[in-house]
Amino acid sequence: GFAIPMDDVIDMLEDLRDLGYITGPYLGVGVSNVDSYVSQFYGLPMGALVQTVTPGSCAQKAGIQKQDIIVNVGGYDVENINDLGRALRKFDAGDKVTITVYRSGNQVQLSVTLDEKPQQ
Repeated sequence: GFAIPMDDVIDMLEDLRDLGYITGPYLGVGVSNVDSYVSQFYGLPMGALVQTVTPGSCAQKAGIQKQDIIVNVGGYDVENINDLGRALRKFDAGDKVTITVYRSGNQVQLSVTLDEKPQQ
């Protein structure tokens, strides 16, 4: 089964009605999961592994780098791609949030002002 929280659907419908497209925050990264097997085998935290950083995005401006593992967004723990999406939906474009990444054995906190999701 697949479910979307009603609050998210209402916001999306209002965006479609008022703007003709769905708005939202945009980080500008391509990610994959650091699953429990990889986490245990390599001694890494579970999270969203940054595969790509979009040039000019808020992620790049904040210093997020390829191979960083995103473990927290604005106080919301991130253990996988779905958690990252849920955490980002708690914020609006233009909001300033602290993102915690695991990089080279250390946790690094970065301040990010979220971009507007590009129109598709």
